[in-house]
Amino acid sequence: MAENNTNHASESATPDTSQTTSQIFPVLPAPTNLQYLLSIKLASDNYLIWESQFTPLFKSYNLMGFIDGKQPCPSEWIDDNNGFQCRNPKYDEWYRLDQLLLSWILSSLTDLVRSHVVGISSSHELWDALKRMYAARSRARIQQLRNQLQNLRKGTETISEYFCRARSIAHQLALASKPVDDDDLITYIMTGLPSGEYGSLRTALNTRVDPINMEDLLAMLLIYEAQLDEVDNLPIGTPSANFTMKNQNFGGNRFKHNRGRNRTQDRSPKNQVGSCFACGNNGHIAANCRTVCQACRQPGHGALKCKAYKMQKFDAAPSIEAHTADAYGSFDHGGWYPDSGATHHVTPDFNLTIQSNYNGGDQVRIGNGQGLNITYIGTSVFSHLDSKFIMKDILHVPSITKNLLSVHKFTKDNDVLLEFHPQFCYVKDAKTGQVLLKGNNERGLYKLHLGDIGSQPAALLGERTTQQKWHERLGHPSMKIVQHVLSKYGLPSSFNKTDSLCEACQMGKSHSLPFSSSSHEINGPLDIIFSDVWGPAPIASMQGYYYYVNFVDGYSRFTWLFIIKRKSEVLTIFRDFQKLVERQFGRPIKAFQSDWGGEYRSLSTYLKSCGIDHRISCPHTHQQNGRVERKHRHIVETGLALLAHSSLPLKFWDFAFLTAAFLINRLPSP
Repeated sequence: MAENNTNHASESATPDTSQTTSQIFPVLPAPTNLQYLLSIKLASDNYLIWESQFTPLFKSYNLMGFIDGKQPCPSEWIDDNNGFQCRNPKYDEWYRLDQLLLSWILSSLTDLVRSHVVGISSSHELWDALKRMYAARSRARIQQLRNQLQNLRKGTETISEYFCRARSIAHQLALASKPVDDDDLITYIMTGLPSGEYGSLRTALNTRVDPINMEDLLAMLLIYEAQLDEVDNLPIGTPSANFTMKNQNFGGNRFKHNRGRNRTQDRSPKNQVGSCFACGNNGHIAANCRTVCQACRQPGHGALKCKAYKMQKFDAAPSIEAHTADAYGSFDHGGWYPDSGATHHVTPDFNLTIQSNYNGGDQVRIGNGQGLNITYIGTSVFSHLDSKFIMKDILHVPSITKNLLSVHKFTKDNDVLLEFHPQFCYVKDAKTGQVLLKGNNERGLYKLHLGDIGSQPAALLGERTTQQKWHERLGHPSMKIVQHVLSKYGLPSSFNKTDSLCEACQMGKSHSLPFSSSSHEINGPLDIIFSDVWGPAPIASMQGYYYYVNFVDGYSRFTWLFIIKRKSEVLTIFRDFQKLVERQFGRPIKAFQSDWGGEYRSLSTYLKSCGIDHRISCPHTHQQNGRVERKHRHIVETGLALLAHSSLPLKFWDFAFLTAAFLINRLPSP
């Protein structure tokens, strides 16, 4: 009976345990579309986004307790009713579900992240390890995204690209449980638009009473962008001619079409408003002249309605302009005609005070669209009473017939004002208002008498010097300093496109003379191994390492790198390295080159016993071991770049340097 009771009790206990287990760990079918549910793989900068896809999945399967540790692992063995140890069915079920969660998490990790968590056997440990490694970095990523949103600028993007970039940043913040309000996002987008092009639109939206949503904003910006594109697609060209030469030798009455009744009207005092430079008659200005078009010289219309003028206006033009209408006529040496549309002074007179060849490819574009070649560029000084006027960057154009004075350059270089009246013009001092020079209105054109260029006394004669020559005269400073000195003191110079690198600078400013190359030939792998120890590191690694030793094959440049804590480990490391490479290549190491450091002195006896030639660099001549020294720099620079890119602290330098050596071995040799 006792036995039967015992068996009955044992049998009755088993169902109760199974029922309790099924209640605590509900068995649900595993999702078949796991690759769609966990589409985001964990990287170094998306932990919060990656975590957000797991949380609802765990909660839906009532498995969150496994992850946060609230559902601990039960005992593997329990006592039965007879006092014997038996396997706990709760443990088996808990272990099955835990391993299922572990596989889910591992399947969503990249290869690099997975390599850092090898050996972790439970889902709770893995979850905590990933949180420790990447949660803090993800908070930094959130701050970075917020900074990107605050500093959002359109730049050269289209509206669609700019809008998508802004929404992408907001979407990443939303996935990281830090959503951005639509009103705030609209503010960021509008703030990042260029104030010049979109200033009016920004003002209209800021004063809008009703709120605007993202879709309406995008539509409005696209329409506004299309309107701007229509304006920008119009080619920019030569402005209209605002200087016209009047010559009596053209023949006929080309500019005299007003006769009879109109002639008496022109003589009336009320119509004396100046002469028209299009037709040459008084009583009206060129904009109201209906006799002849000042752009195409055809009668019956004005320049504002001239199709030929509009076509000319939007033609591509060089950067140097002089808005004169003709290049024909007699040359007046002493007269200079102010031209508010000219970018440079222009003259056909060769007698410049300071001159040099013009190396540019520009032309002077005149009113009829013709381009005139420039042969020289120079500077001259003119005197009138007690005043001196300097004219810089005068363009020598042999085919032009008038001296054109650029109003902009003349007023800027001499700090003067040009004041125009109906019958005369004044050159005044910009500060005091004193009249320095007076010009006359001759047949509708203002003219200043500055005198002939060749007749002016010159205190300085010479050829314009190139910047390279000034660089040599000033003691070979940097070109930035040369340009600053030339600009500050107004020294004449020209840029010579043929200037090359200064050979004297390379010779005189070099820190050391080139070291002679080795004539030793290396015929195969392991013919010679170069080695050196790097360290100590300013920061200890995670495992407490301070040094590394590298071995570089002289033939293939392949590098083997070993992290060490002390220099005395070099002998042990080399023995292991020797066994590895000699077995892999099937040939012995013939020679070994290093400096005569203490760690290599103890190695010298071992090398001698193995028949390996130990080559030692001369004292204070690190260039002889330059191959491995340069490899140090390559490894360290690459490793530090990897750390900076991954936002990892410097204590991970050992992993970074090993990774750098791995990558360098698979890249073309420098």
